[in-house]
Amino acid sequence: MLLTGRLSLLRLQLAALPICQSLASAHLASIFRHFHTSSSTAESVTMGMRCEWTRIGEGEGKPSSRSSHSVNINNNNVYLFGGESAPRTPIDSKIHVYDLKSDTWTTPVTLNEPPSARLAHGAAFANGKLYVFGGQTSVAASVDIEDKDKREEATLNDLFVFDPETSTWTELTSQTHGPTPERRSYHTMTSYSNKIYLFGGVGVNGRLNDLHEFDPATLTWRQLASPDSDKCPGRGGSAVVAYKGKLYVVNGFAGHERNDVHEYDIGSNTWRQTEWTGDNPPRSVSAVVVAGGGIITMGGEADPSKLGHAGAGKFTDAVFHFSPRTNHWTRLLCEGVGNGKMPMPRGWHTGAALSDGSGLVIFGGVDTDNARLDDFWKLTLVISASEPVESGGQVRRNYD
Repeated sequence: MLLTGRLSLLRLQLAALPICQSLASAHLASIFRHFHTSSSTAESVTMGMRCEWTRIGEGEGKPSSRSSHSVNINNNNVYLFGGESAPRTPIDSKIHVYDLKSDTWTTPVTLNEPPSARLAHGAAFANGKLYVFGGQTSVAASVDIEDKDKREEATLNDLFVFDPETSTWTELTSQTHGPTPERRSYHTMTSYSNKIYLFGGVGVNGRLNDLHEFDPATLTWRQLASPDSDKCPGRGGSAVVAYKGKLYVVNGFAGHERNDVHEYDIGSNTWRQTEWTGDNPPRSVSAVVVAGGGIITMGGEADPSKLGHAGAGKFTDAVFHFSPRTNHWTRLLCEGVGNGKMPMPRGWHTGAALSDGSGLVIFGGVDTDNARLDDFWKLTLVISASEPVESGGQVRRNYD
């Protein structure tokens, strides 16, 4: 850590010269930029922010290898549900809970009939309860299957809610009001102000770009405005996240990998395509969360397999940060804590933001050999310089 110590001393020496504050800041930024970009894998680095990976949850009760599952966080508990052990082969209906404080896994005994075993569903917390919508149950859901009746049977549009306080599942499908979204899989869900938002996915007749709102208080579905199909074509494997009164649709697969960003204003029910700058390679089926005062993406498929979902495409392990304030993407430099190891490239995984916005967790996915993974990781965002981070997430400060 000799270099780190010298940089800290240099920072103090430069900061002690008031008339050279601007020069000191620029000089220090240049030095840190050179230090952080010395790795051949880093195309660019966010000045003042980096990330640290820690492998967690290796104890008894860890869920089996899987992809196309859901991971959500409520308070300090991670909830993992569904997924596939092989292409379009669902695992089971168990829900797995990981306690971030005690580093333990449990599989609670649940009350009532749980959702059927599924993959590629959507899930989001609202009012302390987990809502699960849709997904698929078998290979018959593939758009390559000519029999539409079989595709419909294997593609779902049911709605369940799980109450962690009572470990109770309740099906809401027949209790809801308003137009229920059509059957789909590989859609994306988030919540904002205790309402659920669902975007896109792959329907029985092709890819979708519609947006729906569900109000748990009234059990009412409402279809909202859809984005321009020319600018934001139907897609699966994208992500919708909520940030300061707006929804952001990021990346996805629409016949090819996408790197576009679309912004939906909840108050005015209007869309606009975001013109961004920086580094955001096209990809889909990645982990996307709101953390560190912006949007964080990790991994994903950069180039699809010729075998479609039956094969493994080209995956990445890169982490990127998007600032909604500046519309700028930047790749973050990451390092492994302890043994230096970090997650391998992957896709078809999922992640969730830590409750305080200081990072995220990811579980499983598919590796470049088309094997399902069972590794569980926590990413912590670290400020390594004194520049402020936008509100919307806490990050650890490190001035060493």
